[in-house]
Amino acid sequence: MKTFMQWLHVSSVTVAIGGIVFILFSLLPSLGSIDSEQAGKLMSEIFSRFRVIIWACILGISISGIYMALTQTPLKFFRDLVTTPYGKLLSEPLRQF
Repeated sequence: MKTFMQWLHVSSVTVAIGGIVFILFSLLPSLGSIDSEQAGKLMSEIFSRFRVIIWACILGISISGIYMALTQTPLKFFRDLVTTPYGKLLSEPLRQF
């Protein structure tokens, strides 16, 4: 299970970052070569499909991250994420929002 969760975590991050990099550095610059109406339709279709992928990646990252935090760290219960010093350190970036 540990290996699967690590694979899920790394794969989810890779797919999410890879998709964003593709859109920013390959797709958006290429849109200048087609009609603006067609470009809008294309981007709409791509983002509607990519939204599903990115939410699946966020879910995979969240599930595997929580699993690894609870099994490979001193944290043993979900409440330890907010009650122990180690858990507070891990959740510190979330508190800034």
